[in-house]
Amino acid sequence: MNNDNQIQAVNITRAREDYLAFSRHATKAFQNLRVYYIVALTVAFLLLLMVIDILMRKNVMPGDLYIWFFSVVVGVYVVAIILRKFFNRSSKQEFLNENQAFLRNKRITIDEKGLRETSDVSEGYVMWQGVDRIERTKTLMLVYVDKMSAFVIPIRNFSTPEQANEFYENMLAYWHKAHGRAVPVRPQ
Repeated sequence: MNNDNQIQAVNITRAREDYLAFSRHATKAFQNLRVYYIVALTVAFLLLLMVIDILMRKNVMPGDLYIWFFSVVVGVYVVAIILRKFFNRSSKQEFLNENQAFLRNKRITIDEKGLRETSDVSEGYVMWQGVDRIERTKTLMLVYVDKMSAFVIPIRNFSTPEQANEFYENMLAYWHKAHGRAVPVRPQ
């Protein structure tokens, strides 16, 4: 087989942790928004307390009302934090159905035309021209078809780190070639 017609395949098994790792990685760009939100909320909270303090000092608002209002605001804030932690934990545990496509055993196949993912209940295919980007984390290879959707390939499913590297480099080479930037594909 010549390098241009080379077909590589790997059988994969995904776990819930793979989905959560992908979700964290895919939404990394949005992490700054969360920080900005928390900072803005804190500034708004402090400004509100300053306004209440000014009103109390000018005898527009009695002191006992200030203490009551402050207690309610802090209580709501604490309850919101506790509920968020609780709902995040429970949603992570029950987000994926064991019998659905993401957690099923799959076979990933790549060649010069594209990437195919098959299981006993699903099949997905994307040509390299349709791939937005290819990324690698410590535990995953991610073939994005848009900003938040990707084929997720756990690296642990390869026999050796060298096999994982070769698979990743070949995906990149096929992707670059499809986008007019030829890079040689490594032979098997």
